[in-house]
Amino acid sequence: MVISWERAFHAFGPARGGHELLDVLRRGELERYACEHPREGLDPYSFLWSALYCAGRITPATVLGLRYLASALTAEDFGGDDPTLREAVVWWLREVTRAVVDGTYLDQARRMARRRDDPAVNEWLDEYLRHERSVHDWGEGDEPGRVLLAAAEADCFDALPEVFEPVASLLVARQPERLRTVAASAAAALVRHPELHRRREAITAYHLAEAARGTPLHRASMLLGLGELGGPTLPWLDDPDLGVRVCAALAPDLAGTAAATRVLRSAALDPAALHHAFGDVRLPQLLSLNEAVAEALCERVEDLGPLLDGATAAVAYDGPAGDGVLCEPYLRKAFPRGVLHGGTDAHRALARAVAASDNPWRDDKRWTAVFARTGLPAEREAWLAAARSDG
Repeated sequence: MVISWERAFHAFGPARGGHELLDVLRRGELERYACEHPREGLDPYSFLWSALYCAGRITPATVLGLRYLASALTAEDFGGDDPTLREAVVWWLREVTRAVVDGTYLDQARRMARRRDDPAVNEWLDEYLRHERSVHDWGEGDEPGRVLLAAAEADCFDALPEVFEPVASLLVARQPERLRTVAASAAAALVRHPELHRRREAITAYHLAEAARGTPLHRASMLLGLGELGGPTLPWLDDPDLGVRVCAALAPDLAGTAAATRVLRSAALDPAALHHAFGDVRLPQLLSLNEAVAEALCERVEDLGPLLDGATAAVAYDGPAGDGVLCEPYLRKAFPRGVLHGGTDAHRALARAVAASDNPWRDDKRWTAVFARTGLPAEREAWLAAARSDG
C-alpha cells in the first residue's frame, strides 16, 4: 500500500491537505494562513505537534511529514523571517526519532505491517477516510487501522537515515547557536539507529568540543548529549555554572559517582535557582531540569535519609516542574505502595513536611493528580497521623 497525503491519516483523522500545511510552515507564512483560514481546526504549527506527533503517536502522516521536512530543512528560505521555525522542526524531528529509534516493539510492528496490503485493511481505510475520527476513539472494529499504525512505525524507523544529513548540515559555526544546540541533540538521537552507528564517534566529538564553548545553556545541552552518547562529562562537575554542573552530573555513566551525586543533592536544595539557571530558555532535552535531578537522585541513592533535605525543598517548591509537582519522585520512592505508616524517621519527616506545607491543601489540581497517581491520601489529617506514628 502506497500512502499519500490523500490516503493518510494522523492522530485526529484524515490528513488531506497536510502537504499544504507544511508548505505554509516551510515558508513561514503562519500569520497569513491564520488570517485567511480563521476557522480551521488545525494551524500548521499545531498540525505538526498535535496531529503528526501527538505525544509520540506515530501515524502514516507522521512518516510523510518526516520525509517532507527532512528534505526541506536545509532550504535557505526555510521559515521565512522566523528562524525559530527551523529550530522547532529540528526539535520535532528529534522527538519523532526518540519515539521510534529504540525499536522496543519494532519486530512486532514489522510483523503486523505485513498485512498492510490485505483487502480488509484497504476497505477499512476507504471507510475511515470518509469520516473525521480520532485514533483515540478507535474500538474493536479498527484493528486494520492498527495494522497501518504498526506499518507507520516501521516506515518511520526506516526513514530515519534520510534525516541525518540535513540535520548534521546545521552543525556548522555559521548557524545560530540555538539551532546548533537543537540539531546536535537531534543528531545524538539519530545515531542510535543501526545504520547511523558509524556517525556516533563524530557526533560525540562534536558534543565534546562544543561543551567547552558557548553560552551555559549550549554547553549544558552538549553535556546532556554527551551523557546520552556515553561520552565523558566528569570534568564539568566543577564548572562555575550551576546548570552546566547539573547536566554533567546527570550523565548515566556517572550514576555511581559520589561527586556527581553531591552536585545533584546540592542542586536539589534550591529548586528556584536551578529553574532560573538558564533564564527563561529551557533545554531542548528536558521539560524540567529540577524534575530530572529529582528522578536521578531517587534512582541513584538507595536510602531516603540523604535525600530528605532535597525532598523537603521539593515539597515547598511551587514553581514549574513538568506536569505535576517536584516532590512526586520522592513520594514514589518513600511510599512506593501508597502506604504512609511504618517507615523510618526520614519517612515520618517527609510526611511532616507534606502536612505542614500549604501547597498540597489549597485546591491545587497538580497535587490532586499526584495523590491519585501515587495512591497516597489526599487528606491532610492522614499525613499528620503518619508524621506522629511510631513506625
